[in-house]
Amino acid sequence: MKSLVKRPTRTSKSKGSSSELLLASLVDVQANILIADLSMTIVFASPVALATLKLIETDLKRIFNIQVDKIVGSSIHTFHKDPKRVERMLNSAEEMPHTTEFAFGHITFQTRINTIKGADLKVIGYVVSFEDVTERQRLELDYAGQIAAIGKSQAVIEFEMDGTIITANDNFLKAMDYQQEDVKGKHHSMFVNEAERSSQKYRDFWARLNRGEFQSGVFLRLGRGGKEVWIQASYTPIIDKKGKPFKVVKYATDVTESKIREADMTGQVAAIRKAQAVIEFNLDGTIIDANDHFLDVMGYGLDEIKGRHHSMFVDTRHAASTEYRQFWSELRSGMIKTGKYKRYNKSKQEVWIQGNYFPILDLNGNPFKIVKYSTDITAIRMVEQGLQETVETLASASQELTAVSQQMASNAEETAAQANVASAAAEQVSRSVS
Repeated sequence: MKSLVKRPTRTSKSKGSSSELLLASLVDVQANILIADLSMTIVFASPVALATLKLIETDLKRIFNIQVDKIVGSSIHTFHKDPKRVERMLNSAEEMPHTTEFAFGHITFQTRINTIKGADLKVIGYVVSFEDVTERQRLELDYAGQIAAIGKSQAVIEFEMDGTIITANDNFLKAMDYQQEDVKGKHHSMFVNEAERSSQKYRDFWARLNRGEFQSGVFLRLGRGGKEVWIQASYTPIIDKKGKPFKVVKYATDVTESKIREADMTGQVAAIRKAQAVIEFNLDGTIIDANDHFLDVMGYGLDEIKGRHHSMFVDTRHAASTEYRQFWSELRSGMIKTGKYKRYNKSKQEVWIQGNYFPILDLNGNPFKIVKYSTDITAIRMVEQGLQETVETLASASQELTAVSQQMASNAEETAAQANVASAAAEQVSRSVS
C-alpha cells in the first residue's frame, strides 16, 4: 500500500531520533489516519486507513471516482462536494478541530479533522482520523428507540444514587398528579408514607440499589394529597464503564385499578371460602387442595386426600359408570355442573351436598383446573326423606280409606235394596189384611 512516509532504517550504531520514532509510529499506528499539506494534497495514509477504505472501494468509485491505491497524492477535496466550504472551515480557528460524519453506502464514518502546527504555531497541514461507527450508531438508534417506546407506554423517573429526583416523564407525573417542578430535586421518599420512610426496609432498599442490585415488585406510592397509587415497577441502577452505578431509573406501570379489582375478587373468594366447602381438582379429577370447611364435612385431613382422585367420595359402582366418566369429560370441556350430589365421608356415611363444579379458565380461555363450591345439605336431605316417607304413609292410608268408603257405599246400596224389598212386602201384607 502506497505511503509517502517511508519506514526509517536504523543502523546498529544509531538508536534513532525522535523524528524517526514519529515517522515509524505513523506507519504502524492502528488507526485510520490521513495527512494533507496546505495545498490539500494527501501526503500520507496509514495502512489501516487504506485497508478500511478498501472495504468501501466500490462505493468510493461510484460516488467520488476514487481508487484507494491512488489516494496518496490526490486532493483531499476528492471526498468533498463543496471544496470552498471545506476550506473556509479548515482556515477558521473557531471551526477547528472539527468532527463530522460521512455515509459511504451502508457504512458510516465519524471523522475528526485537526490542524498540524509548526514550531511557530502556524498551520502546516491537516490530519484526518476516522472510524467506522455504523454498528455503534445502529445500537444507539436501537437503544434510543426502545427507550422512547418505553417512555411512551410507561411511567419513568430517574434518581441520583442518594434518591434525589433528576427527572420524570409525563406518564409518571400524570399518575402521581404532579408537575416536573414539584418533584425535581426532591427525594424519592416524598412518594412513601412516614412509616416506610423511617423503616430499615426502606434504607436497605436504597442500599441495595447503591450496590447495583436490581429491584422490582408491586409498590404502594403516594401522589399529590396522599393519593394512593399502586405501581408495578423496576428500579434499575445504571452502571458506568468502571462497573459503578451512577443513577437509578425506575420504569413503572400504574396498576391501581387492577389492584383494587384484585382486592375485590380476593375478598369475595375469601368470603365464599368461609361460608362454603371448597375443593380444587386437576382436570383429571386429582385433588389439589381443600379448605377446612370441606375437610370438616368429609372428616378427612388434607394429607389424606391431596393427590388422590375425586372418585374416593363416591361408591365404586358409580365411579365405574359411564355417567361418572361423562361428568368429568364435560367438566374438562369447560361445562359447569350444578346439582345435589350424594357423597361418602371418611366413615362411609352418606353426605349430601348442593355443589357447583366450575372449570377455571386460563388466559387463552382453556380450562386448567376445577373448583367445587358446595354446601352440606345432609340434614335437609334427611328432612326431605322423612317428609317423603310421611307422604307415602298418608297416601297409603288414603287408599285404605277410599276402599273402606267404597265398601261402605256398597253395603249401603245393599241395605237400601233390602229395605225396598221389606217395604214392598209390608205393603203387600197391608193390602192382604185390608
